Amino acid sequence: MIPLLHNVSSPQRVVEVARAAYSLGYDIFVVSKPTGAAAQSGVPEAQRIALKEGKTLVVLPSVESAAELLGAGTIVFVVPRKFADKPLEEVIKSIAGKGVEQKILLVFGGAEPGLSAREMEAGERAYISGVENDVGPTALAVIALYVVRNLLPR
Repeated sequence: MIPLLHNVSSPQRVVEVARAAYSLGYDIFVVSKPTGAAAQSGVPEAQRIALKEGKTLVVLPSVESAAELLGAGTIVFVVPRKFADKPLEEVIKSIAGKGVEQKILLVFGGAEPGLSAREMEAGERAYISGVENDVGPTALAVIALYVVRNLLPR
């Protein structure tokens, strides 16, 4: 499972999601298409945190390049409920139930909306059960990372 924050301009969001991912046990965190202050100060601060924690930060230009370079077999876009038909828990269990070890790229929009319909055609869209309203990109990412961590065997 590889968390990816896409199309982000907020340096604080990059740092918060990176810190949450590393704290929840993810060894790698990816930022794709960072812009403005996120690229100038957020990514370097997230890199400092990664080095301090003994983790990996990867910065790439697109979700597609991340999937290709990291060998992800499946891309799951975590979005607010109104943009997806399946709960995240169902999607992850379905992938894990196939019995094939594969890397899953778990993608979050770094802005609002953050992910275009065209970008999301590359994978499955999923929402988090129990999160009825839009809680914002950072909260959505952190909740999803926690939910997925508890679904998958360590």
